[in-house]
Amino acid sequence: MALSDTALRNAKPQATKYKLYDDGGLLVVITPTGGKLWRFKYRFGGTEKQLSLGAYLWQFLRHRPFSLMRS
Repeated sequence: MALSDTALRNAKPQATKYKLYDDGGLLVVITPTGGKLWRFKYRFGGTEKQLSLGAYLWQFLRHRPFSLMRS
């Protein structure tokens, strides 16, 4: 199931951090302070790893020109 912008904006902080999963190992961690952080989960050499991709910036995505979104 793909994560939507609406689902991420509506995700509220809880007492402990939790994860919202997307397809293919992509996920967003919601922190107790309200931070939304992108992570990519993968396996290398039989060991599970996570790559941090940065913060979820919905204002940037919302105001980005259409030409940058096409590729």
